[in-house]
Amino acid sequence: IDTLVIGILNTPCFLPSAAKFHYQFNLKDVANIFQGLLNTQASVYKDGGAAKFARVWLHECLRVFSDRLINTSDASELSAILEKVAGKHFGGISKDEMFATPDRPLILTSFVSAAMGSEKFYLPVK
Repeated sequence: IDTLVIGILNTPCFLPSAAKFHYQFNLKDVANIFQGLLNTQASVYKDGGAAKFARVWLHECLRVFSDRLINTSDASELSAILEKVAGKHFGGISKDEMFATPDRPLILTSFVSAAMGSEKFYLPVK
């Protein structure tokens, strides 16, 4: 998290400006990432190991930070920061296994599992 936050806060393209007045990143955003991680059920992620849970972390980072970005150059910069952080903290997980691919999108939701019963599970969309 430290590398992620420092990377975002120290990158000029993520600083607020007249066109990017909503680029106000703070501790609440980090809390939203952890809130998403805590919404998971451990039993769902035991089979996939660390890679499956690292994808949840990556999804939450993209959900919190990427949803505010207004152009592709900022999105590319965020992707570079996330790749650097993932390489540092999740070194044992390959980039192909962690990041989205055309056949394996990086989208998770809990409303799909609600249709199957009363318990909500944070699951990847297939």
